[in-house]
Amino acid sequence: MIKKTKESSKLLSPSNATRSKSIPRPQNPWVLYRKNISKGLIGLNMSTGEISGIASNFWNEIPERESQFWTELSHITKEIHSIEYPNYKYSPVKSHNQNKSSKEVISQNTNLDTSVLKDSSEIVSHTTSEIDIDMSEVDIDMINP
Repeated sequence: MIKKTKESSKLLSPSNATRSKSIPRPQNPWVLYRKNISKGLIGLNMSTGEISGIASNFWNEIPERESQFWTELSHITKEIHSIEYPNYKYSPVKSHNQNKSSKEVISQNTNLDTSVLKDSSEIVSHTTSEIDIDMSEVDIDMINP
């Protein structure tokens, strides 16, 4: 079974490992969910893409109530973000250095290996559709046991 809980302070804050010198973007529901799932897969020597593929399968099957939970958590992170960075404005920078052929190579390399998805069923004993979460009993401080 994938352990899907992480301390709220770690879940709500952006990753320090990938943080650049610029202000991080606020985390959306998917980023928070994927971050939480990846915590349970530590030590399985899986690539980031494999972990994202597994998380994506679960994400597409979660009940509406669980989806609402992650959406609400995302709103909380956005509020915290606006307090920490009051003058933040997202300003995407378009890369002009990529040529068409490198974009084609990237798109070919991003196709998900379906064998990973089949292997994920061996890792996980319960799918999210089998897990019924009573949102009234969910504690926002999801502290690891």
